[in-house]
Amino acid sequence: MNFLWNGEDEVERVEKAIAALLCDVIELGGTLSAEHGIGVLRAPYLPLEYSAKRTALQRDLRRTFDPRGLLNPGKIRSTGIPCTSSALRR
Repeated sequence: MNFLWNGEDEVERVEKAIAALLCDVIELGGTLSAEHGIGVLRAPYLPLEYSAKRTALQRDLRRTFDPRGLLNPGKIRSTGIPCTSSALRR
């Protein structure tokens, strides 16, 4: 997924377009995952697809197999973006 823009004045509109697209994907029964996983750019939208319980389970599993956090450090930190597509399009 690539979005291109010409100037800094377009960044907010592009970010809203990305959020709206990903919300629509989930609402239509799709997934955020791609051939190489969730990806850093889609990570903030992970809560749209996975419950907090599932995300916590994934983190616990990761800690079990990588207690020192050496493998792919700093990956998947989701902030949680609410999915209300109509609100994102304003």
